Amino acid sequence: MANANEFFSTLGKTLSRTANMVGRKTDEFVTVQKIRNRRNNLEEQVELSCRKIGELIYQEYSEGKEIPEELEKICRSIEEKKKEIGECREQIALVKGARLCPSCGALIPKEANYCMNCGTPSGPQKTEAEETEEAAEEKNPAQEEEE
Repeated sequence: MANANEFFSTLGKTLSRTANMVGRKTDEFVTVQKIRNRRNNLEEQVELSCRKIGELIYQEYSEGKEIPEELEKICRSIEEKKKEIGECREQIALVKGARLCPSCGALIPKEANYCMNCGTPSGPQKTEAEETEEAAEEKNPAQEEEE
């Protein structure tokens, strides 16, 4: 019986130490996680501030204000990328059989009379056949009069 009491006593002490260690590790984990969350939040704030600085510089460039040459190169690169983004949007519209709103740039069906995003009036777009027919009529108006 003494061995059983000693066994359970040792087991109880081991379980107690293990529980204390798990508790300390859990506290450590929670504390570290809180610090990491705070760090991530601060990093996001720094990133937003840097983005705002960049937007202000780009705005000054867009308004024709003088900025350092190194920043001007970056702004020109941004303009080129924006132009390419616009071309990609146009290609997507073409593939989807749609078009872009001239006012807000939203994708709208070819047959739509208004943009569903901003409400800008926009008559239905002509098909390629209709455009080709109109172009031919403009080139040969005399043929219509003869018929």
